[in-house]
Amino acid sequence: MENQGDITLLNDIDALSTNYTIKVKIVSLWRNKMRDNERETYRIDMILMDEMGTKIQAFCLHKLFPKFERHLNVDECLIIKRPSLAANTASFKIVPNNQKLSFYYHTFVEKCSKWEGPQYIFNFVDFDDVVSQRIKEGTTVDFIGYVVVCYKIEDTNKKDGSKGKRLNLKLQDLEDVQIDLTLWDDYAKDMYSYMVSKNREAHVVIVVHFGAVKTYKGFFQNLLLQPIQVAMLGHI
Repeated sequence: MENQGDITLLNDIDALSTNYTIKVKIVSLWRNKMRDNERETYRIDMILMDEMGTKIQAFCLHKLFPKFERHLNVDECLIIKRPSLAANTASFKIVPNNQKLSFYYHTFVEKCSKWEGPQYIFNFVDFDDVVSQRIKEGTTVDFIGYVVVCYKIEDTNKKDGSKGKRLNLKLQDLEDVQIDLTLWDDYAKDMYSYMVSKNREAHVVIVVHFGAVKTYKGFFQNLLLQPIQVAMLGHI
């Protein structure tokens, strides 16, 4: 049974207490695999958003999957009671929040049917701001562009010794500014399969949520690191 009680906004949560309830929507979700077994998930990572549009990163470890996994789906609205809050010490922060949430044994989660916040929040950047280096490297951004070039998909070697896939593309915006884009692993495979399909749209527009600005061989580009959300749209 849905029982919201007093809801605390993400901007008001306190690391010194776990006795609070938040109402959030999962806007992005990805799975980190076991290092020694790619078939098993070690941790589920998420981006949560409250009804004011504030976002925070969160995660759930595999030992708690039997308790929470059924609730963890993109676009799901959840009431979460007694989550754990800690400093986000990662060098690369997906959202500009210095804290992160985690699920632990005493956390309670239930689905919520009433969501009064935004469905999506995109903060699109101009390509010219990226190529002119007006956006700090490592910043996460949202962007949209027309695919003008799709190169061949490539095999890559990851730092942990595993194999991966990489796909380079060239995008163009409405002001005819072009920029390089790199997709990795599943995003690379899905995009390449779509681009070589006989049934794809003649003109393809790609929308990216939580991309990252990176320098590659001395050139600024959008380098897409997991996690992200990517949508391919027909040109209209």
